Amino acid sequence: MLLRIVRESPLFAGKVFAYGDMIAADTYTPALFPVALGEKDVRLMLEAASARGMSLPTAERFKRYLHQATEAGWETEDWAVAARVIATEDGLTARQVAVGQDGCRFSR
Repeated sequence: MLLRIVRESPLFAGKVFAYGDMIAADTYTPALFPVALGEKDVRLMLEAASARGMSLPTAERFKRYLHQATEAGWETEDWAVAARVIATEDGLTARQVAVGQDGCRFSR
């Protein structure tokens, strides 16, 4: 019920569920936001945080996933391809990441 409410809310309409669809299908083109741009933005966030004496551990981890995506040749794909990197590390498929072990689907 909660997922249905979130899905139908104008607040979450559009791009959020497009990412879930991409991950469930393990298809990341056409890119809504390419890995290369994501790497740049994450780098800028980390630099700004560092300049203020702060750390962003989640951003650090995501930076690693994006870097691995680039090394795999996926830099022009959507940055949601990080799900493929995470799935591969965990011995799962991207679809298992999108659907979850409890069967709750994060796409339309």
